[in-house]
Amino acid sequence: MIDADFEARFRMAREKGELKPDADPAALAVLASATMHSIAIRAGAGARRAELREMARKAVSVICGCAVAAG
Repeated sequence: MIDADFEARFRMAREKGELKPDADPAALAVLASATMHSIAIRAGAGARRAELREMARKAVSVICGCAVAAG
């Protein structure tokens, strides 16, 4: 399941210092998976690419606990 893959990667990121020490890999995995599914649904409903990219950028910012430049 994708949540388990995300969780494993977030756990590794926390161990490497890429995420804050108190980051919850399981919670971040659920958030990442939910965001991915939401983007897919919105894309299928005709959302603009720019809107989807902005949604992804904001999700990464929340998950990583850092600002992500628009681009």
